[in-house]
Amino acid sequence: MQQVGSAADGSRHWEFIYNGSQHETTAKTFSFPIGSSGSRTIAARAASDGMQDGMDLINALAANPNTARYLATKLYRFFVNDIGPVNSTFVDRIANVYLQSRFDMRAVMREVLRSPEFWDPGAYFARYSWPVEFVARSLKDVGWKGFSVNDALTPLSNMGQILYEPPDVSGWDAGQTWFSTSAMLARLNFAASLAGNQKFNLATAVKAANAHRSPEALLAFITDQLIAAPADASVGAELSAYLRATGAWTGSDPQVQAKTAGLVHLVAGSPEYQLI
Repeated sequence: MQQVGSAADGSRHWEFIYNGSQHETTAKTFSFPIGSSGSRTIAARAASDGMQDGMDLINALAANPNTARYLATKLYRFFVNDIGPVNSTFVDRIANVYLQSRFDMRAVMREVLRSPEFWDPGAYFARYSWPVEFVARSLKDVGWKGFSVNDALTPLSNMGQILYEPPDVSGWDAGQTWFSTSAMLARLNFAASLAGNQKFNLATAVKAANAHRSPEALLAFITDQLIAAPADASVGAELSAYLRATGAWTGSDPQVQAKTAGLVHLVAGSPEYQLI
């Protein structure tokens, strides 16, 4: 393997190369079948033909049933659910499509995206959002006018993800590993920064929807805009208490601006909003 491309433009990656001067020409035996005959041995080859050794090994790994199931499991965790147990029916079906199609990922992904498991309402809010998913979703839900892409790069890094720069060739671990004390603090800080940046636009939207007439109307409007996993009733009570914490509700511009931004910060930074 050798690294090629540039980190600056995101093109850096690893490629398989063949170096004849370092090639072992004798036969090589593995713990799994290499060819269609079931043999576990790659026959001896001259250095000039050694490139085929690598191709034979790669093809054998791709055709291995364990690879099919491993890939199907990864797809389930990535697209369907990374909280509960893996659905064995899904894994069996996707693994079979992978093998029957001779590793055609278009056919595999078509089956994944059409699967009943993917569309099951039980899969809603069953994945932990990656930092980039959290940021993109927050921008979509809260607003982005006056907020540049560069404003999100440092927060993303603080959350544990640098775009196009995974820690190694296996990618990011994902799931619960995204959430450490510092990473969650970075999410909260991003939510606060975005809410403050958008407070005037948010207040304008609130007033246009007549949601400034009461704390309950404001809470209903914001929770409708920032859809999160279902929360206990106590969470709604705490958010309502926040809106009433500084005195009587008047619906004035300063009050709506401050309370809306604060409410968005609390909702976007909540545990429930980290699930997608």
